[in-house]
Amino acid sequence: MAKVDLHVHSCYSERPSEWFLQRIGTRESYVEPEEVYRLAKREGMDFVTITDHNTIDGALRLQEKHPADVFTGVEITTYFPEDGTKIHLLVWGLDTPQFRQLDKIRSNIYELRDCLAETKLPHAVAHLTFSPNDMLTFEHVERLFLLFDHFETHNGSRERTSKDILTKVFASLSAGKLQELSDKYFIKPLARDSWRKGEVGGSDDHSGLFVGKTHTGADASTPEEFLSKISGKQTSPDGRCNDYQGLAFAVYKVAYDFSQTKSPITGSVLSAVNSLIFDEKPIDLKKQAALKKLKFAKAMKKDNLMTMLSNLVVALQENRNMSADDKLALVSDTITMAADELVRRLFVKISGDVQQGDLVELLKSITGVLPGVFLSIPFFTSLNVLNQSRWLHNKLLDEYVSPENRKGKRVVWFTDTFLELSGVSATLQELAQLSHDRHLDLAIVTCLPPRAERGVPVPPNVIDLPCIHSYTPEFFSTFTLRLPSVLASLKLICEAAPDEIYISTPGPVGLLGVLASKLLHVPSTAVYHTDFTRQFRQIIGDETLCRITEDYVNWFHSLTTTVAVPTLEYTTLLERRGISRTKLRRFRRGIDPTVFAPVGSGEYLARTFGITDGITLLHSGRVSKEKNLDFMADIYQSIIGNRPDVNLIFAGNGPYFEEFREKMKPHKRVYFPGRIDRAHLPALYSSSHLLVFPSVTETFGMVVLEAQSCGLPALVSDFGGPQEIIINGKTGFIAEANNLDDWKSKVEGLISMIGEYPSLYLEMRVNARRHVSETYSWDLVLQDIFGSARTDSWQMRERELYMPYGDIVNLERQGA
Repeated sequence: MAKVDLHVHSCYSERPSEWFLQRIGTRESYVEPEEVYRLAKREGMDFVTITDHNTIDGALRLQEKHPADVFTGVEITTYFPEDGTKIHLLVWGLDTPQFRQLDKIRSNIYELRDCLAETKLPHAVAHLTFSPNDMLTFEHVERLFLLFDHFETHNGSRERTSKDILTKVFASLSAGKLQELSDKYFIKPLARDSWRKGEVGGSDDHSGLFVGKTHTGADASTPEEFLSKISGKQTSPDGRCNDYQGLAFAVYKVAYDFSQTKSPITGSVLSAVNSLIFDEKPIDLKKQAALKKLKFAKAMKKDNLMTMLSNLVVALQENRNMSADDKLALVSDTITMAADELVRRLFVKISGDVQQGDLVELLKSITGVLPGVFLSIPFFTSLNVLNQSRWLHNKLLDEYVSPENRKGKRVVWFTDTFLELSGVSATLQELAQLSHDRHLDLAIVTCLPPRAERGVPVPPNVIDLPCIHSYTPEFFSTFTLRLPSVLASLKLICEAAPDEIYISTPGPVGLLGVLASKLLHVPSTAVYHTDFTRQFRQIIGDETLCRITEDYVNWFHSLTTTVAVPTLEYTTLLERRGISRTKLRRFRRGIDPTVFAPVGSGEYLARTFGITDGITLLHSGRVSKEKNLDFMADIYQSIIGNRPDVNLIFAGNGPYFEEFREKMKPHKRVYFPGRIDRAHLPALYSSSHLLVFPSVTETFGMVVLEAQSCGLPALVSDFGGPQEIIINGKTGFIAEANNLDDWKSKVEGLISMIGEYPSLYLEMRVNARRHVSETYSWDLVLQDIFGSARTDSWQMRERELYMPYGDIVNLERQGA
């Protein structure tokens, strides 16, 4: 089996297609034809060709030196004349007159196709789903199926997904399908068996790093026999596929080669390090001296960046025969650490500058991170290039590959908060565990605290991003903002291979989710969990900061495909704040009624708090000013004048905990147990008489849903999301926001109901449980995320979903 890399470039290819290289003014390649030959032979290629863009000069020169095992090649740029869509064609075995003939007519792909058919030159469409000028459509691809019988399915500069999809698509073609396409586009196929496609592969190397690592195999002993095997569709592609790091590494190599043509400062440290990375020959004395200076500088100055660079040099010097892939991994890790260090320094500096109000130093700090951004650009652009055909891949799968031969939808969910005490965290924890238990393809991406600080187990489908810096705001001491490593995180996200991205928070992890959706070209949905504008107004009261926050959140949402809103009220509110209604969609919230169900007995309050009598009011959630807790205190004080036997429990922790507990200290029937373990919440809800939740900043109110699922009536504000969870007068009550008389009246009315009309109160508890069980099923949420077709197997038995309503009454009679 003879092997040939059928797609290789040399220094005769001029204009680069890579954006980064265009900006710095390089050629497409600086590899000499003779170097291509040497590298190909080293990789075990039996024959060698060069396919430069629109020229055969390099291939001809190489053939002159090695006539026995080199054949000519070219990558021709051609166009659909209807609209100028650019296509690349690989052609082999041509001579100068044939090249000139093809070059003359290459502006018209139809004429070029006919000429290739007439001359019988072996050829193939290069990287079918990659659009050189961003104009390729699905219809163009179908036309190419009719125009050509040979395709490069295995391109070493593209990702493996492209190869796998094209292989499946070509396996699905039939004579009937091709006839259908011919009738649709009025194009006649080349032959009766044109539905059977020939497949080839090549590295598409421009840098000299991966020559021969992707190739085509055929039973041939001469170049002429090999070319005939291509024409006869008797070839098989194999070898390396690329990823964004490999493409970025190739970009760095071309940039380095370019720098060598511009009279580089040979004695510089950077030049010496680049020589170690990219040159196989020993470095000269000047560069050796520069490396010794680097080691000396590291010893004299303890600087993280200097240490990283020095460690890279040591590793390269100790492993001079390191493969390109091993160098790629080492250099990528070093660039990642260097970029992280620059970003970390920026955020440390910004934290100090903001606290001191020094805007000049703040701007200087921001400019200091620009080298880190510059280092990262090739990774970003490479990731974008490799994924820009995702829509076309999806379309090909939908049209040509049966569902059983396609993988299911993969959802990756980004959040800055996961283990904290909040409704967002509670929802995502339950979603993570539920999707894991049901074998759904969903992963939660977050930046977790150290293991010793977590307190609760983390589901296995949670991706923990590496943290490079953390910051705890003074005004919100129970929440720590964690900054993930961008490049290291992108690697983990790429491995997760999302088909759709959900984002719960607009912090650093959320921003990373937006970046990933743009670079990976997948749809993104921002889930509106928190009204930061109202929260900051309650906590800080600074209207300017509230306006900045609102503008930032609106900008963040403008970057996503859709915005999922939990309630109708917030759909209207967000539209008023400037978010287009066309981007808004309703997002259901779910709860597992088998977990949050009426449980326990009257002994729970006595055992846990020493409460043996009276009516027990409950507030559950974060103890923070934006929860309107001072108003809650006013409600309680207005009630105990007539009802001194009323108990009040504040379940939770937060930045206002100590101060608020001190404020309520005179009231002996007020309890602050701190954060309640999630497993004990159903017993707490079941044992209490009323959830009082006066917050006006909630977009939904997860604790209200939990309480109702346990059969606990709730009293909520008419401002915000919780009012849409309850049915006023049937499962709880809605009171006018911050109207003390209204809140007092409704609490006292429910207390009277418990004493005078216990059957009505029990009916309210039953209704609360029933309403949540029927309206907020996780199955509905999962249908929204994955589609109804995938939820058929998730349905649970009615007994598992709904606790019989009589059980609630029984628990009540037991004193629960």
